[in-house]
Amino acid sequence: GEGREVRLLEVEEASATSPATQEDETAGQQTPVLKWYHWGLIISIGMLGPFSQDSYVPNMPEMASELHTSSFYAGLTLQVNLLTKGIFNIWFGHLSDKIGRRPVIISSFFAYVAGAICCSIAPTIGWLIAARVLQGIGESTAALTQAIPRDVMDDEEERMRMMAILGFIRPWAIMIAPSVGGLLGVAFGWRNVFMFLAGWGVLNLACAA
Repeated sequence: GEGREVRLLEVEEASATSPATQEDETAGQQTPVLKWYHWGLIISIGMLGPFSQDSYVPNMPEMASELHTSSFYAGLTLQVNLLTKGIFNIWFGHLSDKIGRRPVIISSFFAYVAGAICCSIAPTIGWLIAARVLQGIGESTAALTQAIPRDVMDDEEERMRMMAILGFIRPWAIMIAPSVGGLLGVAFGWRNVFMFLAGWGVLNLACAA
């Protein structure tokens, strides 16, 4: 009857409009696409960790002499930094899953810059060790550079290619960091090595904000 024809028309209209609706919903859920400068920031974040860890190592004797401490306590600045990163890497990964990558990256770089500046003005070895802990908290955001490709790349091959590039850059950063830090230390003093790192952190913070 007439009622049945009306129902059939409603079903046909729903069938005709549903693909478009599904396309709109899919478009609304599209994975964000990162530009080249976003990838530049991610690479910079990944390199900053090794530089922060190793760039001041050639200057440790001068640092220990100026702060009137032993080589043991000078080396402890490296160990506490590594321990801090080991703890906060896990926590930052979990936190970024809850509140998003960008807020965690921005807040961690505030900690990083503050820690690097405190390292550069440290009057005692205790101050320097505490500042290296703060700097290590900021460095822990480097763990997110492995998570971001998974967030924005649907193609598995492309994602693995980008993660391989990031993995390739890190060993090079580890190799050249002591040389760069040693040259800066000889030319400007060990404190300015940390000021260089602080400036790098400010640049990353400005790009991420």
